[in-house]
Amino acid sequence: MSDAVIIGAGFAFLVLLGLGLGVYLLVLKRLILAQRLAIGGRYPGAVVVSAQAGMETDRALRRVARARGVEYGRTGKVYSVSASPGHLRLHVARSAREIVDISAAELVDFRIGRTSVAFANYTTVIFGVRAANTTFELPLRVMGPRPSSMMTANKEWAAARGTEMMRAISGQR
Repeated sequence: MSDAVIIGAGFAFLVLLGLGLGVYLLVLKRLILAQRLAIGGRYPGAVVVSAQAGMETDRALRRVARARGVEYGRTGKVYSVSASPGHLRLHVARSAREIVDISAAELVDFRIGRTSVAFANYTTVIFGVRAANTTFELPLRVMGPRPSSMMTANKEWAAARGTEMMRAISGQR
């Protein structure tokens, strides 16, 4: 095989890989926007933030569910977090199916931190959730600052959004 054929095949592979990645990201953006629309229709005025799946989040949800004696579904690759008076909710899929509902009485506080996987760092809003006389940390990898962002949010934006979410939950918005 000649060098030109190998180079051409490599170039074709890279083009197809780029197209595949572009389609995948477009589908995820449309999913995020569909979730936001569905949440907005169900909970008008709710503060909505998109988030990326993380093992830490699923692990924390399992712990909280076990303490509460319930079962939660898993977050998808991307999911939405909504804050409305009295509730913090996690939603998945285009229909924004609710997988978690945490009442305001169970929320202790929040802080901004970072979670890491391999060489990637993610800005994370960490909510304190009280269940069965124990406070659990619920880390949520937030994306921002635009509604359809696919990148991790910066700390300042996440802190402002976390404060806005806590205000919405307490009904002070």
